[in-house]
Amino acid sequence: FVTGMFGDWLIRRYGRRRVLWLGALGMLGGAALLCVASAAWFSIGSCALMGASGGLILIVVTALLSELHGDRRNVALAEASAVAYAFGTVAPLVMSLCLSLALSWRNAVLVGVVFGGIILLWFGRTPLPNSAVISTPGHASLPAPYWIYWCALTMAIAIEFCILLWAPEFLQQVVGLPATSAAAAAAVFGLAMLTG
Repeated sequence: FVTGMFGDWLIRRYGRRRVLWLGALGMLGGAALLCVASAAWFSIGSCALMGASGGLILIVVTALLSELHGDRRNVALAEASAVAYAFGTVAPLVMSLCLSLALSWRNAVLVGVVFGGIILLWFGRTPLPNSAVISTPGHASLPAPYWIYWCALTMAIAIEFCILLWAPEFLQQVVGLPATSAAAAAAVFGLAMLTG
């Protein structure tokens, strides 16, 4: 929501590179803050920071891929989703490994912070083309089918994230799996999406 409201303005004002860096640093910082959070408001704030920052990364990368690949952007976006799910499959496995080594969940999150920092430093100087200039005459309203599709997509994404976030807890508390097995089993969802 926050990204949808202010992302375009940030990109026009500061450019894609700075917004991409802001998003990446916000994600890394939010994850690091989550690891030191000692109260609910602190951990919720850390997750909110990661959500808003991650949205910035998403709008920049999606726009770049769409512009660079033109009519074949659907293939590029599908491949980007596959890469994202590959990383999403690794995350629960890293969590399971940390728990099996008697390390806390915070260590698994810190592995993500370190890996994300390496990616940022490795690709941080990659040249990015400027935003395409799109002229829109006036303020046109979007048709009803758009909003129906938007609502359906929003619900589907909400269900997806509920599964991603709560599957390990469900597998542990309801199914009765040990924490390490529940975390590892949660990787199946990402693997299924990647396979699909």
